[in-house]
Amino acid sequence: MSRTSDDAKVYSATAIIITAVVIIGLLLLAYFAWWAPTYQSPTVVTAPAPAPTIVNNPTPAPSTTVVTPPAPAPPPMVVVNPPASSNPPPQTNVNVNPPATTTGG
Repeated sequence: MSRTSDDAKVYSATAIIITAVVIIGLLLLAYFAWWAPTYQSPTVVTAPAPAPTIVNNPTPAPSTTVVTPPAPAPPPMVVVNPPASSNPPPQTNVNVNPPATTTGG
């Protein structure tokens, strides 16, 4: 036998197997998605389920006490002009410009 005929047999067998797996997968999907739910009898609940038993008590809710912050302090008072006093400060004469001097000539 030639090598190309062996390769062709392998490729065709692989194609047949892959096709069969895809068809089986689609049939299973169709069965579980459509056929089984359609022909299943409805489930009727005659007695409700019992209440669950709590093993550990849950932690209590946190306190809901509202804490209001204190009112902010008033801003400090700044005195720009001091109040007038009954005793004015003494007058001081200061010569800023020295007297002009003359030179003889």
